[in-house]
Amino acid sequence: MQPDPIRSAHKLRPFKPFTIITASGESYHVPHPEIMGQSGTGNTVIVMPKGDEVVMIDVASITEISYAFGKKGKKSEA
Repeated sequence: MQPDPIRSAHKLRPFKPFTIITASGESYHVPHPEIMGQSGTGNTVIVMPKGDEVVMIDVASITEISYAFGKKGKKSEA
């Protein structure tokens, strides 16, 4: 994947949570923009998925960005 789609997902306002999926099948959920960063060149993504855990991802290994959708509410009855 190229750096721009990831940068766009990260900077989208209002922010929409998304999941980064890699070629090896690993996935990293980004529920808030502050838990992710991207290098100046855009070739590396840094995600902090849990507490002090830090994961560095080579952008070339990212195969998909999947946007999370909120839970559907109940339909209101007329």
